[in-house]
Amino acid sequence: MSARHDPWSVRAAIAVYGTLARLLPYDARARWGDEQTACFIEFARAAHERKGALSVGAVLLQSTGDLMLRLPREHVRNGAAGTAFSELRYAFRSLLRAPGFSAASVLTLGLGLAAALSVFTLVYGVLLKPLPYGEPDRLVELDHRATRLDVDGGLGMTYGFFRFYAERMSTVEELALYSTATLTLTGPDQAVRITGARTTPSLAPLLEVMPALGRWFTADEGRGEGQPTIVLSHRLWRDAFGSDPGIVDRTVELEGAPHRVVGVMPDRFAFPERSIDIWIPWQPPTTGIGGWNLRSVARLADGTEIESVTREMTDLLPRLVETDGTGQARDYVENAGVVPYVVSLHERVTGPVRGTLLVLLGTVGFVLLVALANVGNLFLVRAEEGRHRTALRRALGASAGRLATGHLLEALLLTGTAGLVGTALAWLAVDTVRSGTPVAIPRLHEVGLDPVLALAAAGLCALIGLALAAIPALRGSGEAMLPFRDDGRSTAGGGRLRGRNVLVAAQMALALVLLVGSGLLLRTFSELRSADPGFHERQALTFRVGLPAARYGGRAAALAFHEELEDRIAAIPGVRRMGAVAPCLPLSGDLCWGEVLQIEGRPAEPGASPIVTGTRAVTPGYFESMGIAVRGRAIEERDLVDGEAIAVLSETAAARHFPGEDPIGRRVSLRGPEPTWYTVVGVADDVRARIEDTSLTTLIYLPARPAGTDGPPPHTMAYVVATSIPPASLAPAVREAVRALDPGVPVADVATVREHIARAMAPTTFSFAVIGVAALIALLLGAVGVYAVTSYAVSRRTAEIGIRMALGAGGREVRTMVLRQGGTAVAAGVIIGLAAALGLSRFLEGMLHGVPTTDPVTYAAITGILAVVAGAALWWPARRASRVDPVEAIRER
Repeated sequence: MSARHDPWSVRAAIAVYGTLARLLPYDARARWGDEQTACFIEFARAAHERKGALSVGAVLLQSTGDLMLRLPREHVRNGAAGTAFSELRYAFRSLLRAPGFSAASVLTLGLGLAAALSVFTLVYGVLLKPLPYGEPDRLVELDHRATRLDVDGGLGMTYGFFRFYAERMSTVEELALYSTATLTLTGPDQAVRITGARTTPSLAPLLEVMPALGRWFTADEGRGEGQPTIVLSHRLWRDAFGSDPGIVDRTVELEGAPHRVVGVMPDRFAFPERSIDIWIPWQPPTTGIGGWNLRSVARLADGTEIESVTREMTDLLPRLVETDGTGQARDYVENAGVVPYVVSLHERVTGPVRGTLLVLLGTVGFVLLVALANVGNLFLVRAEEGRHRTALRRALGASAGRLATGHLLEALLLTGTAGLVGTALAWLAVDTVRSGTPVAIPRLHEVGLDPVLALAAAGLCALIGLALAAIPALRGSGEAMLPFRDDGRSTAGGGRLRGRNVLVAAQMALALVLLVGSGLLLRTFSELRSADPGFHERQALTFRVGLPAARYGGRAAALAFHEELEDRIAAIPGVRRMGAVAPCLPLSGDLCWGEVLQIEGRPAEPGASPIVTGTRAVTPGYFESMGIAVRGRAIEERDLVDGEAIAVLSETAAARHFPGEDPIGRRVSLRGPEPTWYTVVGVADDVRARIEDTSLTTLIYLPARPAGTDGPPPHTMAYVVATSIPPASLAPAVREAVRALDPGVPVADVATVREHIARAMAPTTFSFAVIGVAALIALLLGAVGVYAVTSYAVSRRTAEIGIRMALGAGGREVRTMVLRQGGTAVAAGVIIGLAAALGLSRFLEGMLHGVPTTDPVTYAAITGILAVVAGAALWWPARRASRVDPVEAIRER
């Protein structure tokens, strides 16, 4: 294999090893240098084939050590290169003679680097790395806000608005429209539910990403001409079709209808999100404005700014209102306050997790600082203990520059080794997050070991090495002969001890900030767990059933299937009661389906802001199965076929639409040309759309029935089955019941209610876990630092303590002295940490729910915990000091 075909990690290792080899004397290089380098290249390549880049780093470290330790002394020539190589050998052996110091430094610093590098890898891959599209800086999302509905972005796009913009805008080169949907793909063995994106044919050319196999959609296919076509994701092609290269032009069954596969996208393509399995041409309606359930992406014209696009869209809205004959555009713009909202595509993709990732990055930055303070303390101790050795080398003629070079090489060896350890741990952490995180982090599949990150790690290790090397250099300046005048014990106090106490105070302050942050998140976690989601049934199984539209086209056919399925499931042993809802269960994350509610006898005032009400179609038994209390009565069997049109409102909907009065008996309808009027027969407890948010609970529940067209379509329904046995044990029976009715209908999202709640809490749980682990690491490192500094101070003052005890001081007085001196640094750190935590906790405000950033209970509890841990770290050295034998201590003096 030629060198240019080697992976980047192998090429980098060869470059480093070659640079070190060139420091060898000429005769050594001529005798065996080429052979040694060739052997290293083979070892590095073999290591990469076995275990990847991390194994290559281990081989480089081992080979470098062999190069330093096994080179005969006679081959080290005089001059700068020889001096540097000699100091490198000396530094390596010096570290080997101090295994405790070396191991503690490498592990402490490696742990801090691992935390920092793992989160920085996520931040770089998700937030900093450009999107994998052509000229990504020119890509924007055309969105809208509804100022009178308190919708500040994310409203989306309608087809009527999109068509009007596309025909008239000059600030963008091209536009594409898309939406996502859950679809049924019928395979050779079973049907599965997949996530698809319906899109205009302009999407792939706009993003400048074309299929890896086959082609993208044509304009004719976008108009619905010819046989329906689809493009597969690389993941679906691999998992469902075994990476068959002959997949192009094959026909598959999607939603019960045949579709021809025309292409397979590259693995890196994940638009609009990683969960998309398939792309379908989006066929536009012929008339009307449409609803706000679409998204639009555009490419800016050359030299155009986002502000120009926003201004042009704003100027076009009045013309749209004038030309729209339906009146919908006027209703949206004038009553709902719809205005353009243009953001970069990068911001749209990464915005939901930007704040959380930046908070995590700041958290691990604090951990790294705590680790640096700890290692800095170790270097201070080592510098003081090595003053005799340094003074002896100065007396024998070693220059200050040579000593500084030795200190630098020793620090770089430690930080380099710690960097390898930290990189290995960071890679394991990132791999764990990629494979097992419960949080949907955008672009997570793009995160990996990148050359940029390797360079960042190397640069960080070099900077840390320079900082640590300065400690012994500064400590040793001006004190070359001091160790020959006394044994140095008297210097244990004073400035040297104050320097270490400053680092201890910094460790305590940093640890307190992290502990306060994790404490606030813990309080939030506790509040969310104890909050009432609105439903009280916990022993139940939930799942979703989606019917292919081609085989179940009408509402009557779809509902007949669901009614038969309910009867079959109700007959399963262990089922207490059951119900179904369309389109989504509580805690599903959004409104799911919304309409504007009208009240009989109360026409909307001109210009009044409409209230968008979430709409649910439910079957009898849903409220009881979920444990949702209803005042009045719930929906019953007689309401499904021949009964009066009835509805149930949520408490918030009742309070908003009927303030100060009882809504039961009143009639409401959903806005439309021929609305159906529903009599309100009950008021249900509010349920949450999100575990951390109660603002989207304005709901109207309608019977799922064949008559009428109001409400969400019943093709996809979510079931909840309350059981008298463990809910998960019913999953096989449920799947069999669906398969017996129609083998082409899949069962998806099977979970117990408890699992459903846990999924809703996953983002908060993930953030708390990461910040909590970081805080515990910081607390541990801080306690170790307090213990190490206090122990060292006691060991350096053994003779002084012995004299004090010989003169009559008791063990209690000695313990008090040690605790007081160490406690001063801890107290200073706590005070500084409390002030810093009060200032920095505001960055957590978006992650806290029901807990103020200045929560006194959290601050008091965390301060108490830190005080106990620090007190324990101080107690053991103080206890050892109080047991000093005065005679032995004075004799050692």
